[in-house]
Amino acid sequence: KEYFNSLKPQLGGWYFAEKKDLSKIKTSLDLSINFYRRVLLLDNKNISALLGIGNAYFYQGQYVQAKKYYENILMVNKKSIVGYSGLLNLFIERDAFPLTATLHAEIRERGLLPELPSPLLSKLAGYYLSKRARGDSNIRIDYGATTPRLKDQNDNTYPAVREVLKALNQRDPDYPQLQIQYAKLHMAQNNLMVMKRYIDKALSLSPDYFSALHLMGEYYYRTKEPVQSYKFLKRAVEKYGNQPKFTRADFYSETESIGSTNTYLGNIFYYYFDKVKSRKGALDDEMAENEVEKMANYVIAREYYVKAANMGYDSSELNYNLGRIYYLNKNYTMALDRWLHLYDDFVKSPEIMLSVGNALYHRSIYDSSKGEFLKLISVMEYEAEKVRTVDPARKSHIKLFQTLSSAYNNLGAVYQNLQDYEKRDLAYWKSIDYSRRLGRENEYGRVNLARSHRNAEPILDEGIPYSIDIYSEDMRE
Repeated sequence: KEYFNSLKPQLGGWYFAEKKDLSKIKTSLDLSINFYRRVLLLDNKNISALLGIGNAYFYQGQYVQAKKYYENILMVNKKSIVGYSGLLNLFIERDAFPLTATLHAEIRERGLLPELPSPLLSKLAGYYLSKRARGDSNIRIDYGATTPRLKDQNDNTYPAVREVLKALNQRDPDYPQLQIQYAKLHMAQNNLMVMKRYIDKALSLSPDYFSALHLMGEYYYRTKEPVQSYKFLKRAVEKYGNQPKFTRADFYSETESIGSTNTYLGNIFYYYFDKVKSRKGALDDEMAENEVEKMANYVIAREYYVKAANMGYDSSELNYNLGRIYYLNKNYTMALDRWLHLYDDFVKSPEIMLSVGNALYHRSIYDSSKGEFLKLISVMEYEAEKVRTVDPARKSHIKLFQTLSSAYNNLGAVYQNLQDYEKRDLAYWKSIDYSRRLGRENEYGRVNLARSHRNAEPILDEGIPYSIDIYSEDMRE
């Protein structure tokens, strides 16, 4: 942009006879389009000019205009690889799944799939993989797709992924990202041993490839080898700014996110806070010996999480874990700032409302704190009523009844601060009762109830969930 602005005063004398033409030239892409249009005045079927204008509009975000020119290329040559490539890339970027799938079928029928550029084939495989079945969302429900070329009996898009990767393997068997996409396919199917073989192949082809280093770190993280995971994730961060040449080709799309890499690094110190030690930038699997060393690991986890968030990476796990670290450090404002990203998660994990309610309590925002506890109790009591026999060893029962016990204790503390003493005592009794159903004694509720006649400062149950997917530290596997 700076270079173009330095040339702009000369453009009139160099290229334009009339000033009205120059008034339309705001950017270098505008100038590029102008030259391409001059070519089309001489040869209206010039594919290079049609592609140039299509690409220029694409880079400017004018997708409808870009689509028109890519389609014009196919009108000139029905088997044009550049026309199909531009159009397919546009549909993927715009997340237009039906158009992507239809164009893919047309390219396949013409026998042109292996002729598409390697980065674009990899990008298409990754796009299909991102559409695999998740919960109640899949391409059959979302788009009405039923063909076995696209989906298997479980509504996963693995057949489409395999077809595209087969074409890529036919075109370029030593393309590093081919190995990466195969690795990601097997990771999605939880075939971790096969996943590792493909990552090994990718690293043998390109030892400094960020995606391969990240995925190897993720592999070791999933196999619960934090020291090995740390080693590869750190290398991935170091190599991120110096990628191999093939990553600069047209249509290349990075499969991994540097924000995700930092989040995994944070997770190592968060989930293994008591099982690893950091020494001069390295990591070993020696147990942390005391609370100071454990909290030091939390500090490192926080640094990585903050880096990830500052890079624009966003995930429920990141937001909850970072918020909990702030909470442990009594920074309740920052904890709330992270947890207020989680409202979509409260439906499937209502127990995390306990964390929000506690943070609001510490901020002395008692009415809002009460609201969180009451919402939590309303949801979880409905589930508790369905349980006829409580199993104290069952994780789901521990989470359900312990959360209700904690929520009622803390609700009682809120009522005490609001001077609603009748509701306070009832909440403490319910806290004790729910804990007893697990065969436990709730010391918080018992002590608070015993001291309530003196209006002593209530004791808050600080046992908030460990993470969204792990209720307490002792449930780590």
